[in-house]
Amino acid sequence: QTKKIVENDIKIEVTVSIQKKRPYAYFQFIPIRKNKLTGGYEKLVSFSLKATPIMDGNKKNSLHALRYYAPNSVLANGDWYKISVTADGVYKMNYSFLKKLGLGLDSINPNKIRLFGNGGGQLPYANAGFRYDDLQENAIDVHDLNNNNIFDSTDYVLFYGQTQHRWKYNSTDKKFHHNLNIYSDSTYYFVTVDLAGTGKRITSQSSSVVFPTNNVNTFDDYQFHEVEGENLLQSGRVWLGETFDILTSYTKPFPFPNIVKTSNAYAKIDVAARCNTPGTNFNWSTGNASSTFNVTGVDVTAIDGVYYSENSDTLTFLPTSGSISVIVSKTTPSPAIGWLNYIELNARRDLSMTGGQMVFRDMNSVGAGKVSQFNISNTSATLQVWEVTDRINVKLQQDILVGNSLQFVLPTDSLREFIAFNGQSFLSDRKSTRLNSSHANI
Repeated sequence: QTKKIVENDIKIEVTVSIQKKRPYAYFQFIPIRKNKLTGGYEKLVSFSLKATPIMDGNKKNSLHALRYYAPNSVLANGDWYKISVTADGVYKMNYSFLKKLGLGLDSINPNKIRLFGNGGGQLPYANAGFRYDDLQENAIDVHDLNNNNIFDSTDYVLFYGQTQHRWKYNSTDKKFHHNLNIYSDSTYYFVTVDLAGTGKRITSQSSSVVFPTNNVNTFDDYQFHEVEGENLLQSGRVWLGETFDILTSYTKPFPFPNIVKTSNAYAKIDVAARCNTPGTNFNWSTGNASSTFNVTGVDVTAIDGVYYSENSDTLTFLPTSGSISVIVSKTTPSPAIGWLNYIELNARRDLSMTGGQMVFRDMNSVGAGKVSQFNISNTSATLQVWEVTDRINVKLQQDILVGNSLQFVLPTDSLREFIAFNGQSFLSDRKSTRLNSSHANI
């Protein structure tokens, strides 16, 4: 037990916590002080307490920042339909899809169609980490082509869906790193037409009239390869992929269309190995750059020792083409055995429309007071751009077409993310399920 020291002034300690979903503030103090003039001890015999919540800059440790919970889930009432997606992009739900899902479209007003979901990514391990209290309604784009408030066979719904895996920018090494969702192979969204009121819709966002401080003609792109294939000890969260044993080398292709050959690309590899000291050597290359590194050895005879070691390595290189092949080989012979954990790449690409959909963002444009003009080349009048920085409140970006370049201007004090699409190529859900309101669940 910590020894309490009686001081000249009574000091109040405050702890803010959540118990049974309700916020509590816990106060404690020693009701004795030492009179600094007389040196004698004085006992507190009565007091009044006034608590004033304080909001700090990070919204932490304050009563205002405590979570408050909805009285019930939105899933509690009505009929719900669950759909799953596995990639970032614009998804289309047409008449036949919604009919097959179970909606009685002949009597449905398109304004009643609503989509809920919290986007991709794994929930944080820490209880204090941010998570939504309930499913959030997503802004969607409903096309009632006949404008008759009836969902006809030619009508459809567009929404932005996210993969279950996410990327996060690291300000220290100035790279994007992937966060694999190890608990789900999909991101889930929920459709209903039974709630009161009209659904949330995607609204337009005007281009800024402020003169831009910089032009965005290239952007950051990234990819990763990670297979959750084997859990070596049938315990823990770590799952590994390809095995380096009889087969000692693997080649993994990563396409980056319109890659910028004058900007450095970045690759990172993480592997595991089991071998006695001095360990296991690996060699890997990206075409015009290569490296060799060692994974520390372990005592393979110790039944209670460390079973394997893990190590990672990075390469920075100028790409020679938009097709990057990563070759990784185990050079230490058997009985050394290894496993590939993951490979991830960062590269710069020209902001030129490729394919039916293209997600883009640019860290070079971010800075206090910066205003950026985004210039998407190789476009046409049918191209649309949605800002998807806030996945719950997607915005249709207003732009102008100058020749074959689509342009818009926005402040870029923080990182913004967009998706451009030609209106002809859409993604479709992986699987769908109808849920009864009495047992709707995520």
